[in-house]
Amino acid sequence: INADLRRSLNRDAAALLASLLFGVLGAFWIARRIAQPLTDLSVAMDRLREGDFEVRLPMEKQTNDEVGDLARSFDEMAQGLLERERLRDTLGRYVSDPVAERILEEKDDLMLRGEVRHITVLFLDVRGFTTMSERLSPTEVVALLNEYFDVVVDRVTAHGGSVNKFIGDAAMCIWGAPRRAENAEHGAVHCALEIQQSLQTLSADRSRRGLTTVGFGIGINAGEAVAGNLGAARRLEYTVIGDAVNLAQRLESQARAGEVLISQSVYEKVAHEVVVAPREAVKLKGKSQPVPLWEVKRLKSASTEAA
Repeated sequence: INADLRRSLNRDAAALLASLLFGVLGAFWIARRIAQPLTDLSVAMDRLREGDFEVRLPMEKQTNDEVGDLARSFDEMAQGLLERERLRDTLGRYVSDPVAERILEEKDDLMLRGEVRHITVLFLDVRGFTTMSERLSPTEVVALLNEYFDVVVDRVTAHGGSVNKFIGDAAMCIWGAPRRAENAEHGAVHCALEIQQSLQTLSADRSRRGLTTVGFGIGINAGEAVAGNLGAARRLEYTVIGDAVNLAQRLESQARAGEVLISQSVYEKVAHEVVVAPREAVKLKGKSQPVPLWEVKRLKSASTEAA
């Protein structure tokens, strides 16, 4: 009897241990089945946060439950962000980054409402372009302008401005629209001096390569203008219009190659930090009185400011 009882107890104990073992293994399998997709999702979220919009969760690991639904929602979100980033990059090739971002943020009205902004406008233009273009093929002209404009875009962006448009061999750059800008006059003047210095360096390099070089004149003005989209519903262009813009362009027309000319309004904001040479007031189109202007020579050194 005792032997039979022991055998029965042993069988029961073995069955109990087997049940416990299977239970533990089953619980481990279930926990892993739930935890692994969540771990994959956490890793994918980290990659997405770092800007990897192409990250996706493996389809073969997606389950037909709430965790699987979460994984599929993540993939849809990542795809949407990827498409938005591609659209922003594409727009950024044709409009400035701030404008591209505003278009994506306000795509319903596309900034159709014009708004008055205090802006700083920088115009630059190639000197002697007509003569130069007669000596070069169209392909060579485009290559030359693109190489010089690469420098312009880089410097303008670094100083918080945006290149609003290229007009043949000229460019119009703005500070204060669509984003408001602090110390815009300061940024534009510092930018202009860096542009001239960088373009001189580029011209020296092109000369060593036996290529044609050009010089740019720059004019800067600040004031109120209307910023917004211009055109028709099927074709819009974000830009700024007003007397402040016109005057900047007129100043640029007075600048010789390598010169930076600024208006009275800009001079009053930056006089303490730049060395200028006053120029004779000029009669400009659209102005009833001669307009005072200054040529910016360089930034003041610390010793100059102290004196």
